[in-house]
Amino acid sequence: MPVWLVDLLPTLAELAGAAPLPRTDGTSLAPLFSGVPGKFPSTRPLYRENAREQAVRKGPWQAYREAPDKPMELFLIEEDIHCERNLAHAFPEVVAEMALIIQREHVDHPWCWNPGETREDFQRKESLARELAQLQVARQGNADP
Repeated sequence: MPVWLVDLLPTLAELAGAAPLPRTDGTSLAPLFSGVPGKFPSTRPLYRENAREQAVRKGPWQAYREAPDKPMELFLIEEDIHCERNLAHAFPEVVAEMALIIQREHVDHPWCWNPGETREDFQRKESLARELAQLQVARQGNADP
């Protein structure tokens, strides 16, 4: 059952008895600690993207595509942890469901490199950010400033 960092705040708030939080992407893990794991949504999708790459984890499945114009790959992650056997051809209905999740979850950002954009699109954004003194310079952890 995959969980991620955004689950931490709702979990701590619920365990502390805090007032309900505004809606977040996270889900409280408290039911897992209470001995009633059936109350936890174990098949919720987890979406992530990095530059043009997009991926979804839902239940035992992980879908991945290198870019929106590339084919979706599908892996039964609980049996193929290294994602070596692409099962997209055998489970087109799961691929279609994952594509819908990607479409629903992705929101274009005016400054970031969105999956459907080219390198030139991103370079234009970067130039504009530099002109407006809004460019965020990436830093390596524990690097000298």
